[in-house]
Amino acid sequence: MLKNLIHKLSGGDKETSQTGGYGNTIHEKELIDNLAEKTGLDKKDVDKVITEFENIVRDKVLDDGYTISLAKFGKFELKVREAYVGRNPYTGKAIKIPESRRVHFKPYENLKKK
Repeated sequence: MLKNLIHKLSGGDKETSQTGGYGNTIHEKELIDNLAEKTGLDKKDVDKVITEFENIVRDKVLDDGYTISLAKFGKFELKVREAYVGRNPYTGKAIKIPESRRVHFKPYENLKKK
């Protein structure tokens, strides 16, 4: 989840790998290295912070339905797709598609490219 967010929001630099769709990618290891360098924290501590942040977002948003809002960054919110009846494209038989829940990140205006 956080890795996808990093992928979408990263501007990258020349040392990052090229991928299709979003341009340059900063992978989790590079993010940890950059944060450790900028904050003076150990890489293990930064990794723990990222892991716990992911856990909190998953627990509070996905399980409890909260919205997490980070000033000047964006918000993590729950998106629910209700259960519905679909069709098997091969047989035409009706099948019940269960409800799906996912965490959605919505960046604030200052993170959107103009």
